[in-house]
Amino acid sequence: MHIRKKLSISAKMYGSMLAVILLGAAVGSIIYGAMEQSFAQRLEKLGSGFVLLRSEQRFSLILLRTLSSSTLFLFVIFLSGFCPVGHLMSAAALGVRGIGMGVMLSQLYLHSGAKAIAVCTAGSLPNAIISSAALALAAREAVCLSNTYALFTLSDRQEQGLKEQVKLYCTKFAVLEAVMALCAGLDCLSALLINKL
Repeated sequence: MHIRKKLSISAKMYGSMLAVILLGAAVGSIIYGAMEQSFAQRLEKLGSGFVLLRSEQRFSLILLRTLSSSTLFLFVIFLSGFCPVGHLMSAAALGVRGIGMGVMLSQLYLHSGAKAIAVCTAGSLPNAIISSAALALAAREAVCLSNTYALFTLSDRQEQGLKEQVKLYCTKFAVLEAVMALCAGLDCLSALLINKL
């Protein structure tokens, strides 16, 4: 009974982390639509490097940029687990990631139009979905360690320590970083397939 309740809470927490990403994506789309023309044009120039990089087939740079971006968010979430109030840092990292996805998808739609949106989305959405799911899992783990850390800090019985929990936490994040590396490879593969079309 206790395990079922714990799994239910874990699934709800994971769902709420995914909801933060989706909310961020919606906010990013709304922000992009409401931007002043001059700022939107400057942002488009930054985004044109993304499109140019993919069209030139510089896959080592695509891999490096995709992996470094995802790793940065994963690292922020990782650090938030060691803070007794790391919940906000985790949620903020997911929200910023969602806003970035919303802006990126809005730019793709604006530049590609309705005809090419499926092709452009197929090139960027798989990586975004998989890495977002992995980041939501990371945030869930960070919140759990943050709760444990807060209880440990406020507890009178501190002789047990958190060594085992921290080792397991680090192992989980190493696996999530491997997932991010696979996502970066998938991003390179999808860019190659889009360029062949």
